[in-house]
Amino acid sequence: MRSDSKFLSMPREVRDLVYQHYVVVDGGYVSASDGLRGGRLKRADGRPIDLNLMYACRLVADEMRHLALRSNTITFFTVTSEKGVPSSITSDGGLRMRAARFDGLVGRSLDSRRQLLFHFIGGFLLHQKCTELGAPSGPLDNNDYDGDNDLDEPSVSRHFNKRSAASARPTAQALLAELAEKHPRFRPVLDRIQRHDWLARDMLYDRHGPYGEAPSSYRELCRDLLQAASRLNPEDSLHLIWCRRMGISENRIPGGELRSNRIMRCSVREWDIPTAADLKELSSWITEEKRLLSSIRHGSDGSVYRFSAAASAIRYLKSIPADMRAQLRKIVLVEDYRSVAHPESHARGLIPFCRENPLLRVERRVNLWRNLFQVDKRWHTPHQQCEHRNRAATRALRSRDITSTVALWVTEALALGPAGMPAASFSLVLDGDPAPQLCARIFQTVVQRDAAWQRAWTESMDRGLVLVHPVLDWFERRGEDAARAGVHPVSGVYESYLGYFYEGFPEAMRDIARSGGGGGSVVRCNFDAGEPWDAEKVVRANKMWTPAQWNEGWLRHEQLVWETEAPLPEWPALLMENMVDSFAGRKRKSWRGR
Repeated sequence: MRSDSKFLSMPREVRDLVYQHYVVVDGGYVSASDGLRGGRLKRADGRPIDLNLMYACRLVADEMRHLALRSNTITFFTVTSEKGVPSSITSDGGLRMRAARFDGLVGRSLDSRRQLLFHFIGGFLLHQKCTELGAPSGPLDNNDYDGDNDLDEPSVSRHFNKRSAASARPTAQALLAELAEKHPRFRPVLDRIQRHDWLARDMLYDRHGPYGEAPSSYRELCRDLLQAASRLNPEDSLHLIWCRRMGISENRIPGGELRSNRIMRCSVREWDIPTAADLKELSSWITEEKRLLSSIRHGSDGSVYRFSAAASAIRYLKSIPADMRAQLRKIVLVEDYRSVAHPESHARGLIPFCRENPLLRVERRVNLWRNLFQVDKRWHTPHQQCEHRNRAATRALRSRDITSTVALWVTEALALGPAGMPAASFSLVLDGDPAPQLCARIFQTVVQRDAAWQRAWTESMDRGLVLVHPVLDWFERRGEDAARAGVHPVSGVYESYLGYFYEGFPEAMRDIARSGGGGGSVVRCNFDAGEPWDAEKVVRANKMWTPAQWNEGWLRHEQLVWETEAPLPEWPALLMENMVDSFAGRKRKSWRGR
């Protein structure tokens, strides 16, 4: 552009208005990535992004630099292989298969191994700590870890790395102190694994978190403890014992490393989108569910597996330079369908980017009808959920399944602040479209009711109004099904109260209801979230009930099942959207007449 151009003779403020009008697009930009190549965007209307004005001259290019990123919202959706392309559906390289494998490898196998190993390693850290302090290590010196004195598994205490506090850096004592400081809400768990979990291996399979906290926070605790313990270099003989306790027959992976050590050091996160090489490496030391994978490859499982919108956004942010990330102002994550590997926790992967760019705002929208409400713990895959023999069990949305998933997403969103998410950087929207009025009735009738029942249970326990003996300890009150010291309560094995979800959930629902769209909570609904129920009435009505009576009462929702309303399709048809097209066509016929 010539220096005497009339455009360049305009004041800079006027030129900026022209630039702004030129780059702003209705609906902003959307990700055009397939999840593996993270850096591609397109206009929301599908047209290519037009920045030709920048090429007019160097001055205009400088003045417009990154303006499009600052001015447009970028929207991400869940991603999978194209549903209409058979080759991409069944191939190992397609996103559908990658998501299925990643969900099995990380979302189930790795998580369960970590949580089991978490308990085993408590005794190792206790022994290390006592060795450093020059104190007796308690039960570990009695050579009774095994309880059966197997000849092929010598006493564990002989195999600890016996370094002194002076020669060992870092020390177990320092590492445990760091963990307690980083995870203060799990101090009782950290205290207990140092006391008697080493001797209670028969009960370890029953002990599980998250103890009323966000599940991702508990997984973070397990991960941090394992990585801390790996810095103390446990001896190979200990790793062999741990592998045996976890049921791992082949202890070493190619290259000679012990599998338990690899589990301890693994840095894979739930929000990663793996490459083929990543999956190959993971499957070299984590056992895959071969039957499920075979059924997908051979076409007998028609489930659609997706990566979350949050995972797609994280992949995009990693793919662009830091100076481009600094220009972003708003990202919208549309979790329009169910996705793999604990999607409710994936916003944690955005924390580093929000800290790097304090001006960035992330809005995560989870659709209730096509995502959150569809979670049903009875079925491992969408295919099972849609099978003909299960149709009576899935003909409608059950009230008993609703609140647990709502509470999970709400609790994970509230846990982001303590995990390091800057204030005002993140918000979660519970999206009730296209039937917000029905969502409002469900929340008032089911979710607010269940929140009141949790609060009433907690109040009743605090006041001694629950008929249970002996009194439940911290772990049992927070949902753990474990006998204590090897002795079951006299009334039989304690069964967790079904109406306890997460610490602070009743208060969170109260805040959501009171704030409406006003921003009093990081979570909001695009429908009326209802009014909190009176928990004190529940306390009085349930006075001196046993836990079994509490469970029976909690299950008696006013309305047990919910049918969809227009413009939504019927509930079975919604579930079918998680099946590839060829399967969905066959399955729809089997649903007729319901």
